[in-house]
Amino acid sequence: MKISFSYTLVIFFVVILFPVYVFCWTTPVNVSSSTIKSTMADLAIGNDGNIHVVWSEWWDPDLDHDIYYSYSTDNGNTWSIIENVCDDSHISVGPQIVVDRLNTVHIFWDDGYWSTPILWTYDSSGIWTEPIDIAEGSPGGEYLTAEIDSTNRIWVFWHEYGGQIWYAVYADSSWSAPERVTNETDDTAFPDAYVSADNVVHLVWKKYGDYYTDNDVYYIQYIDTAWTLPEKIESLPGQSCSPKIDMDSQNNPWVIWQERYSGYLLYHTHEVSNIWLPPTLISNEDRFIHDFVIDAGDSLHLFWTTGPLWYSVFNGVSWSTPIIISDTLAGNSGCEAVMIDNNNILHLLFGNAPRPGGDTVNIYHIRHNLTGTAESENRNKKGEKNNNYPNPFKKNTKIMYRVSKSGVVVLTLSDSSGRIIKEMKLGYKPEGLYSFEISQDMLKKGGDIHTGVYFYHFKSYGEIITFGKMIVIK
Repeated sequence: MKISFSYTLVIFFVVILFPVYVFCWTTPVNVSSSTIKSTMADLAIGNDGNIHVVWSEWWDPDLDHDIYYSYSTDNGNTWSIIENVCDDSHISVGPQIVVDRLNTVHIFWDDGYWSTPILWTYDSSGIWTEPIDIAEGSPGGEYLTAEIDSTNRIWVFWHEYGGQIWYAVYADSSWSAPERVTNETDDTAFPDAYVSADNVVHLVWKKYGDYYTDNDVYYIQYIDTAWTLPEKIESLPGQSCSPKIDMDSQNNPWVIWQERYSGYLLYHTHEVSNIWLPPTLISNEDRFIHDFVIDAGDSLHLFWTTGPLWYSVFNGVSWSTPIIISDTLAGNSGCEAVMIDNNNILHLLFGNAPRPGGDTVNIYHIRHNLTGTAESENRNKKGEKNNNYPNPFKKNTKIMYRVSKSGVVVLTLSDSSGRIIKEMKLGYKPEGLYSFEISQDMLKKGGDIHTGVYFYHFKSYGEIITFGKMIVIK
């Protein structure tokens, strides 16, 4: 992941609800401890729980960048002696790191800017192997992303400068010949990948049309032995860029990207029953250097910068009130990488420049234990997250809700932007389990209903007792 430290003013975040979240972030720990620019960091966590971090050090802005590595065996409290993985005179940048099923650490980087070799090394009994070019036979490239599947195959994607998306696969101790994923007349760039539990590879990228006004986000899958046809998942007027992808527990892909049209706006969309929903605006203020991850409860954890580093959670209904998580550090901070380990602990890497535009940038690690906080707090204190059936639906969908304290129940229906469509008093309800059927006609307000995401909230005594999202298909 490549970043640049350019920021604007602090923003205001628009949400439709304000769920209660309890966020207990640790004190940031300086991993790189550098006197120069440490940037382009990546993060991986092994089956043994060890945390592995890689980054690029900018010794000379135009001539010499090296790749550095460190690891932690105690959840990020202390870090190993820093190792120089690539000590040469080249511009080594954009490192990516994965840990395979045997806990072997693999590091990749592009050996310069634009179309250059894609180098790979791995830790062999404490010694880094001689780097080899896995892009040999291709034009080379930059902006790598690497993933590992359940059979221990490693998938690496990159884009050639002014060209197409390429990939290579490591299996049975050898690399496949590089192949092109895209074959477009327009340039494609900035790939991001995710491998689901069924070993399907999900890939997104940016496709250039007109450079400034017509860039779109595309999606493709590798199933069994072949790629599906590419899908354009948004058609917003602007320069779509930096798409990120993750999967929820139902194997639905979610994508967040920046739209550079009237600022740097973040949008998200996701696929349900092989249908991509219309893009939803996350906020109407500028965002930079974003990344996100989905937890086991299907909440989205989003990070971005406007100078300080911000964090918010989407629980399927609304975004939590943003908080600053770099407030103990002076200067500007940018998101580098995020991951959730097997113990439900969220790990984040971010870069911090104490003096904007200065020569020193360091990589920090911070973590937050999700167990018993965000999602569970939302469910326990602000009602149950419910699933209606069928979902998606064309005519009607049924919702079950529970009243634990007798009282008047009110149903609120809203669209994906938070606009309230309808409020209905369902009357006095004794304690018990109830069902309610929603039709498409109930979701109309001043016109036709559109395919997309809608939300429902059942309230009693002003508190949410049940909430959820429903997907309408025309």
